Amino acid sequence: MLKLPWLIAFAGLATPLVGSDFKLWVPVTFWLVVLVAVWALGHAVPIAREGRIVLAVAVLPLLFQAGFLGGWWLLPADLTWLAVEWRARSRHRPQPAEIAS
Repeated sequence: MLKLPWLIAFAGLATPLVGSDFKLWVPVTFWLVVLVAVWALGHAVPIAREGRIVLAVAVLPLLFQAGFLGGWWLLPADLTWLAVEWRARSRHRPQPAEIAS
């Protein structure tokens, strides 16, 4: 389930790339480099689930502002990431029996 946002991000970049007959390779390459850097940083520095939720919310306005550079291509992936993290957070809430023991 955690790979779903990455798949949507790559699909979001591949669609305009192929649709433009590869004329948009410069902005797509830029966003691929950003995604690789985020992936590497995410594996190097463990972040708590609440931190990932805050990060996903914080990235939304940045993608809107970078819309002219293709940031809107990654908005569905960011919203999916937020939904996945939010759902995982609500699934792992301790039950009253777990708190008492």
